Amino acid sequence: MPKSSCPDWCSVTPVYPQSGYFYVLLRRTPQGNLGFIPANYLFEKKQACLKHFLASKTALDKEDFTTEPLTIFFKMTFNRYIPLKKEHWTKKPQEIVPKLELFISFVHLFNYPCFFQVLTLPEGIYRKQWYFKPTIAIISTTADTQIDQLLTCLDVNVEETAKYAAVYDVSRITFYDNDKNHWFSKDQVLVVAKDSDNKATCN
Repeated sequence: MPKSSCPDWCSVTPVYPQSGYFYVLLRRTPQGNLGFIPANYLFEKKQACLKHFLASKTALDKEDFTTEPLTIFFKMTFNRYIPLKKEHWTKKPQEIVPKLELFISFVHLFNYPCFFQVLTLPEGIYRKQWYFKPTIAIISTTADTQIDQLLTCLDVNVEETAKYAAVYDVSRITFYDNDKNHWFSKDQVLVVAKDSDNKATCN
């Protein structure tokens, strides 16, 4: 959570990219359990996103985690701003959204991308460079008033001076083959896996 002593709450307009990329890294523990790690940041360029992924994969491999053959990449387009308030971070919420629920929301996003959007928060700014975090997938019909209430229940790092969060649409899902260094579309993977029943896709 942000520091309560910030003197300039919500006073600076962050520069969100009109489009960007983030990934979800699939991993397997030494015990064989499958898990996934959403990327920390939204990247404006696909190549920068891929570079961050390869570095993360190398770090996990050193920790005895096995990365799955395919990694999920999301391309997003800017939809709208969501105003931030000091009360979002200083008001004590009745309940906090569990970290697991944040992760699970991205599973829903993958399965039904046309029905979800991504709430993206300004995590920080360093040397005039903003860092934005895709935080939680929300149903696309979620009203801004509901998002306003949700923000008070998120226990995440946020740049206190930032004036806005942002909502993004998912415009494309692709996969990266970690072994063959090759890109696949979601439809190609689903055909190969024979698991395309009841899946919504965005063309």
